[in-house]
Amino acid sequence: MVEPLSSGLSEEEYSGGERIRNREKYRGIVRTEAKKAMKLPVESECLVWCKPIPVLVSEICRDLTWRDIPSERIMRIANSILRELIKPEFKARFTGRSRVTVAAALFYISCVILKLGVTQREIAHIISVTEVTIRNNYCDIAKVLGGMKTIRENFSADPLD
Repeated sequence: MVEPLSSGLSEEEYSGGERIRNREKYRGIVRTEAKKAMKLPVESECLVWCKPIPVLVSEICRDLTWRDIPSERIMRIANSILRELIKPEFKARFTGRSRVTVAAALFYISCVILKLGVTQREIAHIISVTEVTIRNNYCDIAKVLGGMKTIRENFSADPLD
């Protein structure tokens, strides 16, 4: 028996064509946002790399339509963590990675902090990568920033609470 996903689709129903369309959608966002960043007067290679990530996190929020996701809170937490990751001491570790998977990991970390119960599997199906890819990025980000306990302490404070 094929286990249904939270979206109501089974693994078989979530066809290869749908995965390819999703993958191309996210790659298109990266290309568009990177082109916009290249036109900025700032000569920061890191800025060009990280510009698409907030847009990607926002798109993941929109694509999780079967969940009640507090998009603004997720975006604030993800952007705060991203600001830490682009600091000089961490920048080299992440700038060569896929922006889509880094965005997925930031989205997942934000969901963990907010205790939303979104799984790596749900995110993996939306952006068409494996759960392991998300988990590896998640673990690397957590390790670099001092572990999930430290991340929860530093990034869970929300001015709207």
